[in-house]
Amino acid sequence: GVDSSESRIFKLKGYNFAFSAGRLI
Repeated sequence: GVDSSESRIFKLKGYNFAFSAGRLI
């Protein structure tokens, strides 16, 4: 949402997901 902390968590989750997907492929 608007909270910077919430946005940071969302970005971290997205980065971790992309990283995991990259390793799987």
